Amino acid sequence: MCLLFLSHFTPHILSSIVYCIYSFKRFYLNYFALLMPPKAGQTKKAKMEAATKGAKKGAKKWTKSNNREKLENAVMFDKDSLAKLRSEVPKFRVITPSIVSDRLKITVSLAAAGLKQLCRERLIRLVSCSSKTRVYAKAKTEEAPAAAAPAVAAQ
Repeated sequence: MCLLFLSHFTPHILSSIVYCIYSFKRFYLNYFALLMPPKAGQTKKAKMEAATKGAKKGAKKWTKSNNREKLENAVMFDKDSLAKLRSEVPKFRVITPSIVSDRLKITVSLAAAGLKQLCRERLIRLVSCSSKTRVYAKAKTEEAPAAAAPAVAAQ
């Protein structure tokens, strides 16, 4: 209905109407801005202080990182950790330096050296080797040949 009403006017008249509405709006806003008292504490100085105060807050962090506790792993074998390495580690199903490091609370490099030693002693066997990590497993039990040897010796 509004479009039908506006279609009767020429473009020149329409622009005059729009200008009048804009002028009245400007006058209305200025008039009431003069009548209303300024808000307390909202002077230019207060606004500048508020703006600088917000800038001091700092940049927003996009990620919330949880800080892990720093591990205090041993860097040398002591009697307890060496005994655990020899008794418990050969019983694990999958053995890697990181698993041994977590369970025995030793460094990964120390665990890797200990696993190499166990492999030399044939307590565990090397399953997979890459440039990054080594995977070990239980040594295959050879009870049948060991049991046959005393039987042969008895005859």
